[in-house]
Order: sequence, then C-alpha cells, then structure tokens
Amino acid sequence: MTSVKLKTLTPVHIGSGRELARDVEFLQWNNEIGVIDEKKTLEIIGEENIGTWVAIIESQEPLLNYLTTIKKNLKLMDVCKYTMPLYANKYSQTRTLKEQLRNGTGKPYIPGSSIKGAIRTALLNIFL
Repeated sequence: MTSVKLKTLTPVHIGSGRELARDVEFLQWNNEIGVIDEKKTLEIIGEENIGTWVAIIESQEPLLNYLTTIKKNLKLMDVCKYTMPLYANKYSQTRTLKEQLRNGTGKPYIPGSSIKGAIRTALLNIFL
C-alpha cells in the first residue's frame, strides 16, 4: 500500500457519520477538545463511582467539574483517547461534534475515494 502525506490549505473534515455528545463522548477544556476514553476515565473515577458517572451523564452536568474534584491537576489527555485544538470560539458551547474518519490506529486519514472526488471536481470546474 502506498502512503502519501498531504498538506491541506484549509481545514478538511471527512466524517465517519457518527456524532459525539458533549460530556458523554467528548470534553472541551479551554481551547481544546478531547474524545473521552472510557477506560482512562474509569481508572480515575473508580468502579465504585460508576453510578455517579452515569448520574452526571443523565443530568447533563459538566463531567469535567466532577473529574477535577477527583483528580487535581487533571489534563485532558488523562481521560481522552486524543485531543485537538479548538480554533473557533463560536463552537465553544456546541452539544455535538461530528467525528473525523480514522484508521485502525486512531489516526485521521483521507480515503482515496475522497481524493479522487476532489480531483474530479477540480477538473470539472476547469472544463465547465
């Protein structure tokens, strides 16, 4: 399999079709968003507090408030699979996040079909 490295000129989003819910599947902290890793979070919360975790989710309370009371100096990566910078202030209160398509190791990737479609669109724009 050939591997190609691309440098994008603008932000690119190729979604997996899955929407993540705030404080259930992703967290926002300052200018960063992280997708929750349930195993890491459970290690911090402890099995004896699973009921509290579920109650927080059901009541839609901010999960970070609870996590920071349990672990002082908590970093987002302590409870997340991966994090990414948040550049747009207007999305700071979003309730859902569209998930980026990722490969088997969790890294974002652009499928060949998307590249082919982009090239086809560029060529059609030139000739039409």
